[in-house]
Amino acid sequence: MPFFYVRSGVQRLKSGIADEQGKLMRYLGWVVKGFLFILLLGFAVKNSDVVTLTYYLGYQWQAPLVLIILMFFVAGAAVGVAACMGYLFRQRRELTRLRKEVQARQIVLPDEI
Repeated sequence: MPFFYVRSGVQRLKSGIADEQGKLMRYLGWVVKGFLFILLLGFAVKNSDVVTLTYYLGYQWQAPLVLIILMFFVAGAAVGVAACMGYLFRQRRELTRLRKEVQARQIVLPDEI
């Protein structure tokens, strides 16, 4: 934006309202994050009992329920991200191909005198 650009009063009013809404949304985000943290902390405290996971061939593993739930959640998220990676790489390859195609099709016009 050039240094001589002057915003009108309406533009300043709109940007002021947008700034206030942005601050409000940030505060609301922190309140929601705090509430979720307290909710999950209470869940962890209530479910701290040791449980036993029994595998095939008699293998067993004992751990707190919260830890087991967290591990399976993280494993599920990792599997979901891994499943999306193929699609992401395919899109990147296509985007690179299209960019090269656009560069190849650019026509240089001679300067007119």
